[in-house]
Amino acid sequence: MNRVILLTACVNPQGMIFTKLQNPGERLKQYQETLIWYLENTNYPIVFCENTNTDISLEYKQYIKQNRLEYICFDGNNYDKERGKGYGEALIIEYALSHSNLLKQADQIIKITGRIIVKNVNQLVFGAFRSNKVYANRYKNASGLLCDSRFFISSPYFLLQFFLPNKVELNDSKGYYFEHLLYNQIREYLKKGGGYSEFYLPLKFVGISGTSGTTLNQKTYLKAFIRFVLNKFQYK
Repeated sequence: MNRVILLTACVNPQGMIFTKLQNPGERLKQYQETLIWYLENTNYPIVFCENTNTDISLEYKQYIKQNRLEYICFDGNNYDKERGKGYGEALIIEYALSHSNLLKQADQIIKITGRIIVKNVNQLVFGAFRSNKVYANRYKNASGLLCDSRFFISSPYFLLQFFLPNKVELNDSKGYYFEHLLYNQIREYLKKGGGYSEFYLPLKFVGISGTSGTTLNQKTYLKAFIRFVLNKFQYK
């Protein structure tokens, strides 16, 4: 199966609501550290897509020359900031799918928020062996049922036919986040015969939350497996 990592990035949030980490220099440093980590610790082709026209592709020209990396940047952060970063991330995914040669050849897209390192990414991808399934962890909070948007795996088909056509619904100010849309469109995908699974391994995140500015917590293997078993037949 042809798998491609998609790292989404926004170096300069320009006052985006619900975004604690606003400093472009600090954000850029984190993106650079994360990109190098994935280049050195995985064998998958990588698409790095950034939406504030921050072009540092010359630093990675050797990887680009080897067709290991596609570096894409565009001016995509000039929408109404009240919509929030979830809408911006959907625009990044849409732009990447339209302009990336690597993604056009992909059977599976490993979508990762670009400042987060998923330490066990190789093991997680190894377990995601069905191209017609969306792999994502769901959870519940005061706003309802959601799916974790920081790391999920899907086919381009799911994103193009189910998720992106409904991106206009995203509005953080009104309490409808990327995570809500991902959850709801997976439900629609299942109705049309698609597949879904949570990860049976924990998501071993390393990084800082852009929303809260706090260090991300790592789950244990036992807790991850228990939630996988409990949720396996209960997608609601």
